[in-house]
Amino acid sequence: MKILGKYAWLLFLVMGVWSCTTDDEQEIPEPDLSTAAAIDLIEQASIAIGADNANWNGIVRDLESELENGGQFGFFGQVTGHRAYAEAGVSSGVDCIAAAMPNWIRGELSDIVKEFRGISVDDPLVVLCSSNLEDDVITETQFNDLNKIIVVQGYNLVGEFQMVVNLENDTDGTSDKVSTSFVDLLSDFELAVNLLIYDYPGLQAYEYLRVYFQGEVIIELPIQ
Repeated sequence: MKILGKYAWLLFLVMGVWSCTTDDEQEIPEPDLSTAAAIDLIEQASIAIGADNANWNGIVRDLESELENGGQFGFFGQVTGHRAYAEAGVSSGVDCIAAAMPNWIRGELSDIVKEFRGISVDDPLVVLCSSNLEDDVITETQFNDLNKIIVVQGYNLVGEFQMVVNLENDTDGTSDKVSTSFVDLLSDFELAVNLLIYDYPGLQAYEYLRVYFQGEVIIELPIQ
């Protein structure tokens, strides 16, 4: 009993801390904004962007404020992440990426709504729209000046897919594969295929340099 009496204060202290912790956990307030209301706001923002692409950033920032103020921090984090990606795309300096960002973020907002409603959402399609091979034709000197590194810009980029680079002669139906290579992601909007380790005859033996992605030609340059 003496021992119990001696340490009774410690027992009461521990019980008090536990009680406060339990009370704190039970007193976490419900969001002021219901989940259904948050989803409705996200859906309305997506529709608003469709009607006013030029103001997409303002629409999304207003949505973020409503979600944050309403205590819907999960949705707030998702929307904020999408906006940051879209802003980076606009700032990338690549016209085809910047022009696509309003519709891109509108699609991402729509996907949040679909996922909440239990509708299946496909993985975003990789879009490649620009490269450092922008001339109408290519010469061997130009190709060597690129250091045999092909850089392609786009969005929704991932590091798992492969690109195929071929030198082809349509007249006699010949084709030599320069590279089947996993890409290196340089940024969220830029990838590269490094051809430095490949050895092949001079470009003049061929008519075209073609870059394939998922079986489709994304770059085709006549060789001069």
